[in-house]
Amino acid sequence: PGAEKSGNLYYFISADGETGGLGYGGKLGRYTFENASDYDYNYLELYLSKSDFTLSVSKADTDDNYWSNTDDDVHVWVSWSKSFDL
Repeated sequence: PGAEKSGNLYYFISADGETGGLGYGGKLGRYTFENASDYDYNYLELYLSKSDFTLSVSKADTDDNYWSNTDDDVHVWVSWSKSFDL
C-alpha cells in the first residue's frame, strides 16, 4: 500500500530539557503517505530519564481499518543504556 511508496513524509516537533538531574522531553509527529491518505496518523511520545534509565510513554493514533496489526493503546517501557569509551 501507500506505506511502501516514495513521497511519504514524517513531520515532527520535539523538545527536551533537564531539571534537578531529571531529563524530560517529548515528540509530536505526523506520518503522511502519498496516494494513500487513509494510512496517515499522528504520534506522541513523552519521556523521563535519570542516569542510564529512561521511562517512555507513546501513543500512535491509527485507524484500525487500515493498520490491522496495530492498536491505539498507550505503550509504556523502561530502558537502560550503557556507554563505553573505546
